[in-house]
Amino acid sequence: MLCPHDLIRLVPKDKDSLGYVYAYLNTWIGQAFLTKTNYGLIKHIEPYHVANIPIPLVEENIMKKVNNMILEAHKMREEAQLKLLQAEELFYKELGLPNIDEDDVRYFGGDLGKKVKAFTVKASELDLRLDASYHNPLAETTRRILREAEKTKAFSLIPLGEIVNPYTPPRFKRMYVPPNEGIPLLQGSHIPMIKIF
Repeated sequence: MLCPHDLIRLVPKDKDSLGYVYAYLNTWIGQAFLTKTNYGLIKHIEPYHVANIPIPLVEENIMKKVNNMILEAHKMREEAQLKLLQAEELFYKELGLPNIDEDDVRYFGGDLGKKVKAFTVKASELDLRLDASYHNPLAETTRRILREAEKTKAFSLIPLGEIVNPYTPPRFKRMYVPPNEGIPLLQGSHIPMIKIF
């Protein structure tokens, strides 16, 4: 495990209150108390801030019930994560696919290129797209591996749109104007693209 240097650990004096305290601190009330004493450019809280948070005491049987429900929820979450990993492993095994990761990608510049994820694209492969994310080499490597695996006849590749209906949820109404009319709207992502000469 890797933890930041300013981690605060809560050690319950009674193990039956662990889940109750966790549940309380996850409510909007608990979060309000945790965040109200933040300070500094990078938000920090101190152990005495946490120690002074008021917590409602309830009957012991209610506290135990909440504790048991939280512990059961965590157990179920861990089991679900294990099932997801098993399903992923079965997926790769049944399709005869290798585990695909960054080590399979050929970056420009060897090991240094891997650190900065540098790659080249042929002009004939640009597809009228100059954004680097469109030419992600990991996606291209994955596509190549899938095409090679498809030749074994274990599966066939089809567009995802043949089995799902992708759509864009409703958005606020946009007012479009003809070019050279009105005030251009710039997004935050446009700012680094501005060149001042």
